Amino acid sequence: MGLIFAVLKFEDPIELLIAALAVTFIFYMIGQISVSYFVRFVKIRPGRFQKMSHEMLIEQFSKELQKREDVYSQVPASRLRLELDSELDAQTGE
Repeated sequence: MGLIFAVLKFEDPIELLIAALAVTFIFYMIGQISVSYFVRFVKIRPGRFQKMSHEMLIEQFSKELQKREDVYSQVPASRLRLELDSELDAQTGE
């Protein structure tokens, strides 16, 4: 929005204020219209939340993350540093 005002180069501060309010109002109306169409055309139905399946999925993700952390904690820091250096060399073409 600042670029728009810089291009228009207002002389009077009142003009700048009116333009800022107009632009804000236009974007507000675009948002209101978008939300109203979304609510009108997208059917939102209350449903049952599958708590057990979500908890099992979260538990599975947690176990996978724990496995990865265990693997990374066993790798010595010097080896990780060497691998990162070789990846950077490959990217820069050295």
